Amino acid sequence: MTSDEARLLEMLYLARRVPTDQYSKNPRLLAGLASDWNELTARGDSPGDILHYMFTRRKWQKHKDGKWPCLGPSHRKIASPSEDALTKEEWMILRDIYKEMNTGSDNFGFEGGLAKELERRFAARTGRRIPSTTLLGLIFAKRKRGEWEHISEVIREAFSDIDDGVA
Repeated sequence: MTSDEARLLEMLYLARRVPTDQYSKNPRLLAGLASDWNELTARGDSPGDILHYMFTRRKWQKHKDGKWPCLGPSHRKIASPSEDALTKEEWMILRDIYKEMNTGSDNFGFEGGLAKELERRFAARTGRRIPSTTLLGLIFAKRKRGEWEHISEVIREAFSDIDDGVA
């Protein structure tokens, strides 16, 4: 990604006022961002790749001055699912599945196959089909409050050149 493309993505992000975490919970918003991005740049990046890039830049900001913009208090708030959407037993099952999959929660938003697998396993064990976006919203809410296990995430090689040409 060139520095001009990086600035364009930042501008699109700032104009929408949707925090990166919220895109994981709302595939429709992410698809709209990806569509606009690809149309403006003549690229063919997937929504998951764009989300991964934004998360990676945001995480690097803490470690390397990645300079991903912060929205501050002006961001749009998208409601998270209520915790009572699951029973106590279902919460334990979801936690077990999450541990078994051994994948950091952010990665579920980047790779649709992972989210669908989470949804499939949950349905198989509980008999309830709950959309992966709802399950992930519940996981993210617990993680934000420090009530959920942390699984170490490995940065993918796809953006190993993230600092090349980005000012």
